[in-house]
Amino acid sequence: MEDQFKDDILRPIENDKVLELRDLYLIDWPKYCSAYYHIEMAHTWMTKYNANTKFYSVEGNFDDATLIFITREPGWNATIVYYYTLDETNARLYKGLSKTKRINWNEEICTLKHYRHQLSVAFDLAKELKLHFHYLDTTALWWLPKEKALEFEIKIPDNTFISPLSVEHAKKIHGVWPFKAHRPIEYIENMIKYNNGVGIFDQNDKTLMAWILLNDYGSLAILQTDENYKRRGYAKIVTKALCKKFAENNMDSLSFITLGNTPSETLFEGLGFKIVDYLCWVGMKPSKNKL
Repeated sequence: MEDQFKDDILRPIENDKVLELRDLYLIDWPKYCSAYYHIEMAHTWMTKYNANTKFYSVEGNFDDATLIFITREPGWNATIVYYYTLDETNARLYKGLSKTKRINWNEEICTLKHYRHQLSVAFDLAKELKLHFHYLDTTALWWLPKEKALEFEIKIPDNTFISPLSVEHAKKIHGVWPFKAHRPIEYIENMIKYNNGVGIFDQNDKTLMAWILLNDYGSLAILQTDENYKRRGYAKIVTKALCKKFAENNMDSLSFITLGNTPSETLFEGLGFKIVDYLCWVGMKPSKNKL
């Protein structure tokens, strides 16, 4: 399979080199914290859980930390392409994406999670390859240093308990998730199986009342409270619990919050999170029409 791409502009990156590239994103912390944790998480899923993810450099050059990784998720037909670079001109990044034969631009492509300086790459690709956007969303990247999370005091209300999530909870979580149309239930199941997730439960009947997960980007995600248990502070409790768990493992916490999601913005600001950047989420499909 790899022989047909032996002369391709995108060159496979050895597993140990991926982590070396990850460490280049420690610069100006926490500016690139999202890239750092995402690369680390994708590498973990690939090496430990055989995730269908491949990492590539452009022409074997690592000088500006440019890397592209391509993945497919169970239950989702789209090819997912992630990319990062420290080169704000995006020159090598654009060259790699536009010249490679590893990506079939005639099918649905999700080029998710762009830093602002990388968004122009998606627009340039769409123009050159006659693609159209079927969604474009903007989120704020909220960050909390581990030192603050270690200070959290977590008070568990009477008749409740906190516990890790299990795969049996995926059906409920996915069923009420506002973005369930974009991702299949397998996405939730994998996050629970491979990553951390925390829920708060009723002590008597073991009902899951609120939950939060760690997603495949290495960020807090899918924070939600069952409609029957809202306005009791449960979302704050599970968030603090998971952040503190990360901090105890020498990790900062981060999360992507859609602009205008006032309840989440208020909660995270109250916990000490700060906005460090804004990122865009893009989905593209082939089009016969010019943009």
